[in-house]
Amino acid sequence: MPKLLLTAIFFFLFFESFSQVGIGTSNPSASAILDVTSTSKGLLPPRMSTSQRNGITSPANGLTIYNVDISALQFFNGTTWNTLPNFLNTSGSAGQVLVFSTSGAATWATIIREVADQFSATANQTSFTLTQAPHVNSKVKMFVNGVRISNTAYSISSTTLTYNPVNNGGYALTAGDRIQFDYYY
Repeated sequence: MPKLLLTAIFFFLFFESFSQVGIGTSNPSASAILDVTSTSKGLLPPRMSTSQRNGITSPANGLTIYNVDISALQFFNGTTWNTLPNFLNTSGSAGQVLVFSTSGAATWATIIREVADQFSATANQTSFTLTQAPHVNSKVKMFVNGVRISNTAYSISSTTLTYNPVNNGGYALTAGDRIQFDYYY
């Protein structure tokens, strides 16, 4: 009997076993250490403030928490805490796209499009109506018969472009001149 007991103790002390843990399943995936299965409940990660998160000593690479101060999931990448994008951010409007910063923060941005408005000038025409208001950072380029005109020869207010011949060597537009404006909106 003592030999059998010693043999059993020997096996229990030196025998390592690896297994998967399943919650809600009797057959956990072999590729997971923890397999949580449910059709009526979710996984609730640890919830804490930024201050509490910062109190974690030597956080493991991949450690994930829910930060109650910013209402977002965060994970540690070995160097810094990163915020997972909030894909439910629906505050954008038509013509905008969702962009992500390197830290994972999501913001809405307006798409900037290029346009080329073309006109056939009338004699001495000085005012043109653009199809769009140029973007605040856009430079409007004016061409007369394919020749670029100095930006001092015209001014812009919203969608109205006013040509000033005095600042273009006194050249007054003639009937049939091809006018083109290139810009972004």
